[in-house]
Amino acid sequence: MPLSFTKKTSRKPLDSGEAAFSAALWYLSRRPYTRFELESKLRARGAEPRCVEEALASLAERGLLDEEKLAEAYIHYRSAISLRGPFCVRRELLARGLDRELTESALSRWYDGEVERRAVKLFLEKEARRAGAALPEASEEDFSGEKEWEKLRRKLVSRGFSMSMIDACLAEFHQTKNS
Repeated sequence: MPLSFTKKTSRKPLDSGEAAFSAALWYLSRRPYTRFELESKLRARGAEPRCVEEALASLAERGLLDEEKLAEAYIHYRSAISLRGPFCVRRELLARGLDRELTESALSRWYDGEVERRAVKLFLEKEARRAGAALPEASEEDFSGEKEWEKLRRKLVSRGFSMSMIDACLAEFHQTKNS
C-alpha cells in the first residue's frame, strides 16, 4: 500500500468536555501550553466555550496546567540555553498569554544581575569563537573597529539584554583583553 503524505483534514468535533479534555491532553503531551494558548487551540477546533472551560478547569485541578511552572521552565530555557535577556523573555511570555503579574514575578525570581551577566558573557564568547578569537585574548583585529562592536551591541539588545548590562560586559571585555 503506498504511503500518503496528504494532510488529514477532518478531525473529531470537540462537542463535549471530555473530547476537549482529551484534545488538550494531546496538545500538552507535545509541549507545555498556557491556558490562553490551549483555549485558542480548542476553540479553533470548534469546541464550545463551556466545554473548553470544563476541560481547562479539569486540567488545572489535576496540576497539568500550571502557568507558574511553565513560566519558570521557559525563563530557564530561554536564558540559559538560548541566551535571551529579560526583556525578550518578558515579551515572549506575554505574547503567549501569561498574566503580567505572574510574568514579572517569575522574571524577578530568575533574573538577577549575575544570570544576565553570565548570559551576555556566554554570547560574547560564542561570537568571539565565531570570529576566530578566544576570550579574553581577543584582539582589536578580531572585532575590527567600531562597526563590529556596534553590531555586537545591537545583537545583544535584540536578544533582550539591558543596555547597562551590555555596556558593563563590553567594557569588561575591553578591559580584560587590554590587560
